[in-house]
Parts: sequence; structure tokens; C-alpha cells
Amino acid sequence: MKKNDYLALAFNEAMEKKKTNKDVIDAVVGSLNNEDGKLWVFPIIHQIYKELNEKEIFQYNSGVSNKEFLINMEKWIFGDFLKKIKETFAIQEAITPGSSIGLFMSLFMNKKYPVLNADATWPAYETMAQVNEQKYFSYKFLDKKCSFNIVDFSKKVDSILKNNDGINIIINDPCHNPTGYSLGKEEWEKIIKKLNQFKAKKINVVIDTAYIEFSKVKEHFLQNLINLNKNVKVYLTYSCSKTFSLYGLRLGVLFFLSKQKKESLVLSKYVRGVYSNPPTLPISIINKLFSNPKYYDSYISQLEEQRKILQERSEIFINEANKIKLQFCEYLGGFFIFIPCKNSFSAYEKLKKENIFIAPLDTGVRISIGYVSKKEIKGLASKIKGVIG
Repeated sequence: MKKNDYLALAFNEAMEKKKTNKDVIDAVVGSLNNEDGKLWVFPIIHQIYKELNEKEIFQYNSGVSNKEFLINMEKWIFGDFLKKIKETFAIQEAITPGSSIGLFMSLFMNKKYPVLNADATWPAYETMAQVNEQKYFSYKFLDKKCSFNIVDFSKKVDSILKNNDGINIIINDPCHNPTGYSLGKEEWEKIIKKLNQFKAKKINVVIDTAYIEFSKVKEHFLQNLINLNKNVKVYLTYSCSKTFSLYGLRLGVLFFLSKQKKESLVLSKYVRGVYSNPPTLPISIINKLFSNPKYYDSYISQLEEQRKILQERSEIFINEANKIKLQFCEYLGGFFIFIPCKNSFSAYEKLKKENIFIAPLDTGVRISIGYVSKKEIKGLASKIKGVIG
């Protein structure tokens, strides 16, 4: 069975088993649950939704509301770096129905070039490349010390660009899915130094920031992007799913950053041709959130509450794992903790017999601390070590 099939199987089996067995521990899903096992929705987001009128929900969104949304997102995502980013790059922006559409479009617009991604990964990236009929390559994301494997990354970049005019490089950071790993400042510097060696190649860096608001090191890559050569283009995708609990409403943003001021690529043309118009409802919610200081302050308080819960859950797992000497990737925020192992699929089969569901991947197992309660996390590290050895 392929890793894509196993991940989908784990998701579906856990959901189905939980319907009839309240003792099931579902550590698969990449979303936030309360301590009582119910989906976390920011109370202020739910309140704003209930206050919207029919026009704000059902009509086609307008250029005015889209512009307001993009201005809000620029300030929110780039923060103090916004001025420097605008001075450095020509920026094109698009509202997307979920960040996955932004990711797909980033590859679709450059489909004549192969894709390079980490071996530990969200399987949908490879599916996107397959749909675009792109060659897909992977590098070993982590070394034996569970640190970013710059050596293998560099080898794969060299190999691909030796035989191709360009490359699409996917970087899921910070809070990489599935490992939870966040690249440090020096690691980003090494990546950019490597890419800047190829001045005659077409290099596209696709950055997936889906979990950025739950990271402790969210600004490392923004500081380093300005050092890229002119031939390196950046496609930065942002998800409103996790940040604003808008999972099912599908809203994201795609920023195309280029140091070439007269950029031939026109993002708006692709948007019109692929999905025409983004959904109105989530845009209305976000615009109201940012336009009302009381709403905004409530949201910031609730976001901090969720960050605190994730930190508390991670500490329970990490403390136990350290005591029993279970190797795991350093946790610097996000929804996931990753345990490297070679027998992840058999571990999944063994654990599910104990009503414990984890996400099995080729290079290890992932647990979603976002989806399980503090009570459910207790003892989980020992259970995992028991089946992986």
C-alpha cells in the first residue's frame, strides 16, 4: 500500500472507529480540538459569522472586499517586514480557495520544471505534481540527528539542475508537516546560498506556511528572502484554515515575489482561468475581524490560548519521550510531533488494535497534538516506543 493510501486509511479508520468507541485516540487529523474532543472554532470567528447578512455570505465578492482582505493579510503575514519586502520585490497577490490551491497553482504555472520536496511530507504535494505531469524528486529531510539535511538537499538540487533549466522547490516551514521541524536562521542561509549558485537557472521556491501562526520562530525565512538572486522567484502560500479555524470554508493567499520588476507572469490571469473567484463568506469574516478592534483583540487572546494548549500538550509528550529515550524531532510549535522509524506501517497496525490511531509515513510516524487532549497524550510515547522498538 502506498503512503498516500495509508494516510487516508488512517484518517478514515480513526473517524469511523470513533463513532462507536469513545475510547479511541485519534492522533491523525491536522486540526485543533478542545480538551473535550470537539473541534476548536475561535468563538469570535463564530460570533462574526452569525452577525453576517445574506449579502455578505452569498453574493460574489467585490474587488473592494478583496482589496481590503489582501491589505489585511499583507500586514498580518509580513508584519514589520512588509516595508522591506515591498522595497525588495515586485509583489503579485491572489486570494485562493484554501492554500492548497495556491500550492497547486505555484506548480502549475511552472509545470515544465521538476519538483523537489522532502521525503517526509504531506502526500498531496506529490499528487499535485502528478496532475501537472511533472517529474517529482525527494531528498532526505532529516539527518541521523533529526536536523535538516542540507547535504542531501544540496546534492538533489545539484543533480536536478545539472539536467534541467529550472526547478520547483517545496519548503513547508515553519512547523513542517509531518515532522513539526522548523528551519533555523542558519539553515535558511545555507539553503539560499545554495540556490544563489545557479544564476542562469529558473528557480521557484514554493513556501507553504500553513502552520506559521503556531510557530515560535516564524520570522526566520522572511529575514532571508531578501538575499535571493533575481532569478529565484518565491511563491508564498498562506492558509486561513488553521489560523482562523476556517477549515471547511477554504480560504488562503498566494504571494508571488520577484526581484524582476518587469515580471512576465501575470498571476491574475491564472486565477481567472483556474477558479475565477474566491468564496465570499470567509473573506467577509476576516474583513470584519480586522476592521473591529474589539473583535481583533478577542481573537488575539483566543489565539494565544490555543498556542498555550499546544505547548502544554507537547510538553507532556516530550517529557515522557525523554524519560524513555524515544527519539523525536525538536518541537518548535505547530500541530505535529514526528517520531522517525523504519516500521511505521506495522506500528500503525499494532497501535490501532489498542484503539490508538497515528499517521504512518515512509520515514516515521506523526502524532497530531492538535487533535488529542492532554489526557489522551499521557502514555502515548510509551505506547509508540513499544511498537517501534
